Amino acid sequence: MQSNKGIMKNFIKTHLNKNKIIGIFILIAGVFFSIQVLIPLSEDVPVWFFGKTSMATITNVWVEPVNNQVSTENFGEYDYFSVYHIDYEFFIPSGEIYTGTSKIPANNWMYSFVGSGAIINYSTKDPSNNRVDDTQYRPFLMCSFLPFLLICFSLFAVGREFITS
Repeated sequence: MQSNKGIMKNFIKTHLNKNKIIGIFILIAGVFFSIQVLIPLSEDVPVWFFGKTSMATITNVWVEPVNNQVSTENFGEYDYFSVYHIDYEFFIPSGEIYTGTSKIPANNWMYSFVGSGAIINYSTKDPSNNRVDDTQYRPFLMCSFLPFLLICFSLFAVGREFITS
């Protein structure tokens, strides 16, 4: 009777070769990369294709400094390297109120103030998945996922090729 160590060595010698091991690692990389791409895509697709538009009321306007470039003494000056945010609340047709936070460009932030309106998009299935209206950038945003999806499919194809060769 062979020991477990001998059974494992025999299995590796007969079933695994260098190409199969490389293929398995490439497939694992493909799975990992796919997860990294599909998670953000799963948040965007419901808003892009099944979402609705609503008018929101801005409840807060704030700046996230990058490398401490924004100080309170220069608050009137707009720094294009910082990240600008608005908090807002909106009603859905059923009457429920939802809140959200979105990053916005600096030139939009300059004209945003508490109490003013903002157009937002939200998912009809989950209104907590919402953001400031991005329809003008939507074609670019959709296409930005294509290279990453192509890399995922390429990793799967190359990994499969290594395993089957």
